[in-house]
Amino acid sequence: IPNPTPNQVNFWLAFGGKWTLCDVIVMCVLMALVNLRADLQLLALWHELEPGFLSGCATLCVNATGGGDCAAACAALDSAIDMAVLNPADVPAASVDARLELRGEPAMYLFCVAVLLSISASVVVEHLDDRQRRARDAQAANINSIALLDAPTEGGRRRLCAGDDRRCALHVALTAAFLAITVAAINTPLFSRRVVGTLPAALATFGYSFDAEYTLLDCGTLAAADGGLNYLMSATFCVFMVACPILRPLTLLALLLVPMTRAAADTLHRLSRYLSYFYAFDVLLLAVPIIAFAAPVTSVLLKPSSFPPCIALAKAHPHDPDGCFLIDTYPARGYFLAVAAVVLWLVCGVDGGPTHKYIHAKLEPADAPPPTCRA
Repeated sequence: IPNPTPNQVNFWLAFGGKWTLCDVIVMCVLMALVNLRADLQLLALWHELEPGFLSGCATLCVNATGGGDCAAACAALDSAIDMAVLNPADVPAASVDARLELRGEPAMYLFCVAVLLSISASVVVEHLDDRQRRARDAQAANINSIALLDAPTEGGRRRLCAGDDRRCALHVALTAAFLAITVAAINTPLFSRRVVGTLPAALATFGYSFDAEYTLLDCGTLAAADGGLNYLMSATFCVFMVACPILRPLTLLALLLVPMTRAAADTLHRLSRYLSYFYAFDVLLLAVPIIAFAAPVTSVLLKPSSFPPCIALAKAHPHDPDGCFLIDTYPARGYFLAVAAVVLWLVCGVDGGPTHKYIHAKLEPADAPPPTCRA
């Protein structure tokens, strides 16, 4: 295949391949979203439900016996439960631990492996091509004759940014902003969760609220909460959403500002480009709205047919429009910071973008014009 077609095809395969990561991102965010826990003190729960127990017991008694002294029988049963079952002296610390969690299955873990292998294969192909190109340049005696342009020597090392190069200062400023906004996006709540319905309203009387906000770090941590193969899914998420998005601008700033030898600059430049293949903030921008649109599906997690208490709760709250249980999600501040980070990534982070071309032109001044898709 004639050059540069293989390089361009490989670039676009890697660029499009990471969009298959959308499933993993959605899964990790859903594992944070559907992570509800309520630790209720049994005595407090009983005293809250006791008035409803008496009326419910009387209704059941009348339906079963057709009459009789049901009120007295239910009162006696209530007293017996208080004295023999839920006596504070006998069960001073009894509790009910209720959880609702989402867990991955083997196919999801295999998918994580497939995504990592797919992107890694593109990096290997790119590395092999780079090695062949460097060998050709060495044979042509070009690689030893080219030096960094206009860069003062510091102990045998050179800086790409030299003097009053305004273009370099602009790239440094944009890359620094890219790094700062990326770090802020990772540590700022990405989405907010609001749980509504008759069941959350009932639990609110015990001081429980399932409303919460989650950052990207929270999503990665919660994905690994159950251990085992969940660590693989969490690691995949953190590579694409935390590690590489931070390392990419860091390596670019090092190339622009840190004095280094030509060989070190070449190596760091290649490494920085490979890291850009594992950047998936742009995929995240699509994943969060998908989750927001899918959130109403959570209304079927707990419904009267599968969770009978919903029937009693519906009678107690007949006008609640949200049913028994519903999780709503909304983009939070971190999502809009991620949007800003992606805009800066298109300028100074993407392989083939303006900052990449500037650095390539400094390292390879004889290679004119700089490449559009690869260095």
